[in-house]
Amino acid sequence: MKRIILSAISFLGMCLTMIYLVACGTNKSTNTPTVNPYANNNGCPAGSTYTGGFCYNQNGYYNGYNSSINFVTDNFSYKTFTVSNSSAFKNFIKKAMGTCDRAANSGGIYSCDSWVSGQFQLTVQVNQTQTQALRATFAAYPAVSNYYWYGYSLPSASDFFYGMFGFPVYYDTGVVKNPLAVDMVVSPINDSKGFEARAYGDNLTEANRSLIQLQVFTGTIQDATLNYQLGFEGEVFAKGKLQRY
Repeated sequence: MKRIILSAISFLGMCLTMIYLVACGTNKSTNTPTVNPYANNNGCPAGSTYTGGFCYNQNGYYNGYNSSINFVTDNFSYKTFTVSNSSAFKNFIKKAMGTCDRAANSGGIYSCDSWVSGQFQLTVQVNQTQTQALRATFAAYPAVSNYYWYGYSLPSASDFFYGMFGFPVYYDTGVVKNPLAVDMVVSPINDSKGFEARAYGDNLTEANRSLIQLQVFTGTIQDATLNYQLGFEGEVFAKGKLQRY
């Protein structure tokens, strides 16, 4: 009986640490940033830092990747990114980025609903001498109030009681990758009028066997702008325009 009580107290403490509430927090300015503030170094390889939409190492390159052509699209500064399928987009940020719905019951900033209506940015790096490959970096930020935000992430009732009685509870949700940087293979499509970039999700995420697609039906990397669509696991979830800079 003593062991059961201690297990219950221990598990209850774990659950309480999974609940995070902030009321009357720092006032969130209506002036949106050029780079998503929620993205951090967790998604970048060791030795690199997330800056200006990219992961840079000490030499100024992402893991030795020297890009001469850069594109950007987002829904808060350039306003050239539009979600076309919210359920597919939710699936992408949950599985490929691991930012939300990591427990049976999630709400606030831990729910994927807040991320679907939040800010999103995609940056693309291309080396002019190696146009058969590109690097895509995805970053996301949940929608929050100007004055407060909250979040909770709780196990299911069955998992709660399993934990209370000392049984191990396992979750296989992968790591958080925000930003998510992936190297993609480029091939021509639409009778060589456009191109498609393909890659699987990061090995440490739930999407390590899921296909991510960036499709441009008309255009080349030499263009100033590119109309694109994004797909995940065979479903298009966003469309927009990549702006070169």
